[in-house]
Amino acid sequence: MRLVSSPVWTQGIEPKHMSPDACRQVLSLFLKETGEQYSDASVRHLPIPNWEGNLILKEETQSDESPIIGLLWATPFMDDIVRVAAFVIHSERQGSGLGSEASWMLPSRQDTSAFNLKSKPPIRGLNDFINGAV
Repeated sequence: MRLVSSPVWTQGIEPKHMSPDACRQVLSLFLKETGEQYSDASVRHLPIPNWEGNLILKEETQSDESPIIGLLWATPFMDDIVRVAAFVIHSERQGSGLGSEASWMLPSRQDTSAFNLKSKPPIRGLNDFINGAV
C-alpha cells in the first residue's frame, strides 16, 4: 500500500535567491497551468520579500528535492494592503481548498479578521482563488 502525502504551504525564499531548478519549476508550473510564459529574469526580479506572504506549496515531505506544486507570492503594499503578485497551483491539486488555505495564511495589514485584496494581480484564475474554488 502506498501512502499519498498531503501538500503543505511553507514560507518560500525571495525569488532572486531561488535555485536555478526551483526557478525552472516555477516557470514550468505557470506555463502548464496558465499558458503564460515568463523568463527566468521576470521571476527573479519580482519584489517578493522573505515574509509570511511568500508561500510555496510542496508535498508534505518538504525536502529541497520535493517539486514545487504551487505558490502564492504577495507583497506588503502601503500600511493596510497585501497585494498578490503571483498565484498558481498544479491542476491535480486544484479544487481541494488549497487556495483558500493559503489566503488565510497571508498576513492581513492591521486588521487580522479581514483578508483584503485591493489590487488585481496579473494572474489568471484569481476569481476562483478569491471565491475559494481553488
